[in-house]
Amino acid sequence: MLSWEEERVVGKDWTVVWNKRWFQIESEHERLSLVDRKVIVRRLRSGRVELLYEGKKLSWKELPERPARVNPEPGRTGRRELIKPPQDHPWRQRGAAAGKRFWRQEKARGARAKRALHQAAAASGQPSLRSGFPTAAAA
Repeated sequence: MLSWEEERVVGKDWTVVWNKRWFQIESEHERLSLVDRKVIVRRLRSGRVELLYEGKKLSWKELPERPARVNPEPGRTGRRELIKPPQDHPWRQRGAAAGKRFWRQEKARGARAKRALHQAAAASGQPSLRSGFPTAAAA
């Protein structure tokens, strides 16, 4: 009838700490996803300990000491390794910023083609390609 209850949070390793004692929750409760959730540690008058989650008893075992922390190896961040293309690579043959010159030429070529289409349409009396609608002169 009389018991002492305290709320505790389940750790990422499925352990609960209470009164300098460590309790490992059994894996059969895995579907409850108890990590970072609150459980109740109940000590009965007889001295027996119970772990409860939402009113249901959990099965557990007491650990003799604090479990050892396992720190994963940190992932490497930043530049991994510098890979330079060989001297005969096409990027190196044109020099620095060769791509800028190439795209500038492509843009000019496209503009010339577009201008030629507009001039051909105007010469033939067709509606202007600049607006999607026919002009009053063409209608």
